[in-house]
Amino acid sequence: MENKKYRQLYNSISFKIVFYIIIVLTPLISVLIYYNYQTHESLLKQVEDTHRNMLDSYMLQLDSQLKNSMTYSLDMALFHVDPKILVANSDETDIAFAKHRIFMNQTNRLLSNNLIDAFFLYVKGGDYYIIASQNSVSESELSALKGYVITRSKLGSSTASSPKSNWITTRIDKNNGLINMSYGNGDIIAGSYTNTDKLISKYNRKNLTKTKLIFISSDSFNNVIANQQKDHVLITSQSSVANVLLGETLSKAEIEKTLPIVQRYILLVSIIFALMLPVLILLMNMTVVNPLRKLTRSMARVRKGDLTHRMKLQKSSNELEMVNATFNEMMDTVQNLKISIYEEQIKVQKSQLRNLQSQLNPHFLINSLNMVNNLIQTGDLNTAKKLILNSVDFFRFRTKIDNDFVPLIEEINHISDYLEIQKVRYKNKFTYTLEVNRLIEDMLIPPMLIQNFVENSIKYAIEMTRVIHISIRVEYFEVEYYPFAKITITDNGIGYPAKLLEQLNSGMKITDSLGDHIGISNCVQRIKILYDGKGSWKFYNDGGAISELTLPALFDSMDT
Repeated sequence: MENKKYRQLYNSISFKIVFYIIIVLTPLISVLIYYNYQTHESLLKQVEDTHRNMLDSYMLQLDSQLKNSMTYSLDMALFHVDPKILVANSDETDIAFAKHRIFMNQTNRLLSNNLIDAFFLYVKGGDYYIIASQNSVSESELSALKGYVITRSKLGSSTASSPKSNWITTRIDKNNGLINMSYGNGDIIAGSYTNTDKLISKYNRKNLTKTKLIFISSDSFNNVIANQQKDHVLITSQSSVANVLLGETLSKAEIEKTLPIVQRYILLVSIIFALMLPVLILLMNMTVVNPLRKLTRSMARVRKGDLTHRMKLQKSSNELEMVNATFNEMMDTVQNLKISIYEEQIKVQKSQLRNLQSQLNPHFLINSLNMVNNLIQTGDLNTAKKLILNSVDFFRFRTKIDNDFVPLIEEINHISDYLEIQKVRYKNKFTYTLEVNRLIEDMLIPPMLIQNFVENSIKYAIEMTRVIHISIRVEYFEVEYYPFAKITITDNGIGYPAKLLEQLNSGMKITDSLGDHIGISNCVQRIKILYDGKGSWKFYNDGGAISELTLPALFDSMDT
């Protein structure tokens, strides 16, 4: 007995999983503990190098745009034709077009220099000031920049023997900034401006760090180093274009707190799991995954309708053996129940369907014969002949009432015959339209399904005082690549009674001693039985009665 108990214990899934995890993770935990106590100096250096690389990368990007903007400004001041047009005080039209071209040129340049906030051009002689800026630059900042450029232009010399171009660190509207001004001939000054505070913000959002730009000379840089806190690391990157240092201050305590954890999980755990994972996968496959996969495949076959499938008994663990045996027993029970119930269910459904189909109005035949007789007596033989042909086709279709399904096009032709007969009876008191998507005109639907709704419109919508319109439209759509048909029957009559709408939309069976709307209720019941819950219906009023049926498209090649 004790041996049996021990066998049940070590053959259980829980014991095997715990045992294998202990075997695999014990050396892993030991190595993690060992490396957790190692020095972090190399990690600190790695962090510094990483941040320095980020700073250098950002400074390289900034230097590239500073250099490009400086070259562009110098080129604009010296060689562009449009600024010279402004200097020459030409015709007003020429000046306007020149200013527009300069502005568009500056705007296009901003698109490829997203770190530059503005390009400007100032011509002292004509007092022309043209500037294009990024959307983030405020009006007050632009106004302060204009004032600075005009002030600085008075200190420069337009008659210098060679052009000047440099970068100046300054404050514009309480913001730190860099300004480049290039002097050309004829009092032309072109330049660019960037808000260094915004450069800091962009870098912070990109790298999630606390950084600051420092604009210093060599002497002041030594002062910054002297005032640096000992528990912080200062990382800098020198600009190759302007006298600018981009510096980032890092807390040693924060690095020591977080980086060993990152190092441990990213490097160590990855390496160890890479080595141990194949062993762990093999063990888990043998004890859990493969048996469960076989069970899943068996369940999938049953879901597809294969009730005869049974799982082969396999020795694995106690729990899975019990699941295996229970599955087979359950399938035996389900198959026996399904066999005993299925035939009875089919009989009940067939009986319900036949009862629904048999509830038809017998007076239509009598009315049709009376109309033919009246037409013959009045001498309207052509209309009588057409009415006879329509009636023959109409009642020939009625012989198919015992069929579960008929092609949609036959149902539509039958409705056309019915409406032509009724037009003779009601002497053109209504019009109608029939629209069917040709993609589904050969789909199968229950016979007399649509006609019941058309009969309802004829019975309740037609008035002697006006002409009504009846519309039958069949549309095609797909749901998850399966074809569906939407059948809409509308009229502009008085609409459905409010109480009836609630009964119809809920699928309630209507019993009425006067026979009102029983045909529509029967259609709803037929859809329930024949489409096994996949069909739907909706009834509402909107300028008349509207009936919408949504049916899955069945065809002869399908199992209907």
